[in-house]
Amino acid sequence: MNMKALVLMSMLMLSITVVLAQDTEAERNAKQQELDAVCESARQKALAPIRQQKVAECVAEGKAQSDCESELANYGERAGRRAPLMYDLPECEAAEDYRTSYRRP
Repeated sequence: MNMKALVLMSMLMLSITVVLAQDTEAERNAKQQELDAVCESARQKALAPIRQQKVAECVAEGKAQSDCESELANYGERAGRRAPLMYDLPECEAAEDYRTSYRRP
């Protein structure tokens, strides 16, 4: 096999590998987005009754319902140095495991 043919075959194989890697990356990104959405949905579902309880406690302290709801609307989300809540749910752990799975040998 001459050198030109060898170089041409190498370039062809490299380009095929790059195209396949891009498809795999796109598929991986789509799967990650799906898992993240499932996690976020589970988090919001778990946080809803806690937020309602916090609002009820706030109203019991004499504040207006609307003020309490506004004040606690983001309860459980990241704020300043406060860590977000409910990322220990199985759905969120699955999303994080998938996110880091490509780094494992």
